[in-house]
Formats: sequence, structure tokens, C-alpha cells
Amino acid sequence: MFSLFSRTRGEPEQFRRHAQRQLGRDRSFFHHVAAADPASFGVAQRVLTIPIKRTHIEAIYHLTKAEVDILIAA
Repeated sequence: MFSLFSRTRGEPEQFRRHAQRQLGRDRSFFHHVAAADPASFGVAQRVLTIPIKRTHIEAIYHLTKAEVDILIAA
């Protein structure tokens, strides 16, 4: 795990995409586990409840006068 972080330290976008692909592969595997092994169904369901994508979206509540002028001029 350490080598993954040290290798991608300067490439946050690449690391994010890699993490999303890995989570997608894990989800596919646990869908299979849930269907194939009833004894592991509970663990598989817990893994499948992990959100696929975490994002932070900042809300914009107002625009400054300069931003409004730029939008009008465009």
C-alpha cells in the first residue's frame, strides 16, 4: 500500500481514477460473492453499501459584481 501512495503522490487525478477503478472491480467481485456464497452475503452487502464516488461540491451562494460583469460580457 505504501508503494502505491509514494508512486502516485504527485498525480492526484491519476490516483483518484485508479481508486475508482479498483472500487468498481471490488464491487463486481462482491456481487459475485453475494450470489455464489450465501454464507458471505452479509459481508458482501456491507461492502456493496460503500459509495462509488466521493466528491466535495462547494455551493455557490452568490456571485460578486466582477463575476456578474464577466458573465454579462461573455
